[in-house]
Amino acid sequence: MAEPQLQVGVIVGLNSIHTIIVREEANGALRLMGEHRNRQIVRQPDETILVSRVYQSIEEAIKDAMVKPHDILTIGIASPGQIDIEQGTILFSPLFNLSDYPFPFVDRLQKSFDQHITLINNDDAHGIGEQRIGRGKDVSDLVYLRIGYNIGASIIINGKLYAGADNLAGEFGHMVVDRAGPECACGNKGCLNTLVSRAAMQGDLLKRFREGEPTVLAERLEKNPLDINAARIYDAIDQEDELALDVVEKAADVLGIGIANVINFLNPHRVILGGDVIDEIDLFFDKAVESAKKRALYNNTRHLSIVRGMLGTTAGAYGAAVFAKQCFDKLNN
Repeated sequence: MAEPQLQVGVIVGLNSIHTIIVREEANGALRLMGEHRNRQIVRQPDETILVSRVYQSIEEAIKDAMVKPHDILTIGIASPGQIDIEQGTILFSPLFNLSDYPFPFVDRLQKSFDQHITLINNDDAHGIGEQRIGRGKDVSDLVYLRIGYNIGASIIINGKLYAGADNLAGEFGHMVVDRAGPECACGNKGCLNTLVSRAAMQGDLLKRFREGEPTVLAERLEKNPLDINAARIYDAIDQEDELALDVVEKAADVLGIGIANVINFLNPHRVILGGDVIDEIDLFFDKAVESAKKRALYNNTRHLSIVRGMLGTTAGAYGAAVFAKQCFDKLNN
């Protein structure tokens, strides 16, 4: 029987999951063998649904790749929340309504698979994916920043993930940039999450609309829940909607402060911006880059590039697969 060679990568969210199966070629390239994608609204999330969805998605990807389970060497799972990589547990993740922490995700999944399984934070996985096959390829020191409904980050130093002393590094969304800003769920005021994220922009749009400012988004802002996403905001900007323009420009300017702080503190070679806000809203990306370069120290930006990610959500699945193989090799060498 041939030795197992395939790597599985899974990125799981509350309402979506994406699983890939890849083979690492001799030149280091990752060849996609099969995949499974599913979007399904989960009304009452719990730990059973979380584990079963991952199991089912891996099974579907195996079928799509037309391979056997014994062909698989490693399985990497990327999940939102604070992760203990060594223990394979979720320390905290409000999305999934887990009954107890730490939640032994890897142990639960290990009951269905014999392969080496690794759990990693989804933002860390995105950074690893972009560094391996995306806009960070061949860049040894980079920071990946995700701007979506909330905000996250991944730090790559000397080509390896920097997770911090307790695997909790990268909480970019909780960087405080305004002491008098809105209160965050973490208890602080003025975190980037409260000023820059898609949720923050949605809240600002709604508040100002209710105060009487006109907008082409009026009909969508009157719905419950709000029918607003990054693409809707882009459409409003394309129609030269003054409210949407102002909200986006202000949020992007504040993000630039956060990016400049990262540049001045870590001195990376590259900052990669991802997430649906970046992918959909050109103005947001352009203004954020302009703001960051204006505020960062000159010498820290001489060899720096700030770019958009190229892999979208796929980066997380690839990153999870790559990280699992790295952990496996570390254990066996």
